Amino acid sequence: MAPSTAVVKKGEKHLDTKQTEEVKNVFQLFDMDGSGYIDRRELMDAMQALGLQPTKQEANRIIGVGDKSGEGFMDYPEFLAMMEKKMLSHDPRDDMISCFETLDSDGAGFMTIDGLKKVAADICDPADAEQLEELLNTLTGGTGKMSEEDFLRIMKRCNLC
Repeated sequence: MAPSTAVVKKGEKHLDTKQTEEVKNVFQLFDMDGSGYIDRRELMDAMQALGLQPTKQEANRIIGVGDKSGEGFMDYPEFLAMMEKKMLSHDPRDDMISCFETLDSDGAGFMTIDGLKKVAADICDPADAEQLEELLNTLTGGTGKMSEEDFLRIMKRCNLC
């Protein structure tokens, strides 16, 4: 789940109401025993549910910084402050670059029909090869190859990065 656009107030960035509600819902979902605290494992699961990919070391560091009692748990205000910082520093462009790299199946720097077919098959997209070729040719002016720069420009035009 990708974060939406941040609201800027008095020079500070904050999550909007919807994002704050998402974080609260995730915290409550992963606070399995209803204690008002989550541990390291629950923290990693919660961050992944918000579309982030924390490492074990990152989760340990975050718990260590946020855990005032030293018991290995984080309460909701600590979790919200940490997630706000993390979500607002996340660049959706990085997600689009990863997507492009998946579509660039041979690593040549271009998305081709082969990469598009592979991804379509992986996600069980019902589009057939002819439809995919038509799409790619339309987007590339008939060349059948799309650079990362062109891909990112299209994603930006669609407000995806």
